[in-house]
Amino acid sequence: MVMVHPSCRLRRSALFVPADKIRAIEKSRTQAADALLFDLEDAVAPANKQQARDQLTRTLNIGCWQCLEKIVRINSDGNTL
Repeated sequence: MVMVHPSCRLRRSALFVPADKIRAIEKSRTQAADALLFDLEDAVAPANKQQARDQLTRTLNIGCWQCLEKIVRINSDGNTL
């Protein structure tokens, strides 16, 4: 039998979600993934990045996300996108 420390989390599956698609963000709550990765980098057009950031912030701050691990993929500081 393998013992896993309680602070360790198994990540058998991850779901990448474009952060500018509100319907996909909402639906991701009900998916059977161990981690949700919200993509603000490649999946979002440069013109939509600020709106996607605001929308994702609002959505993650409300509602029930249960025990889902949430990860946000962002551009680096030096990136003009």
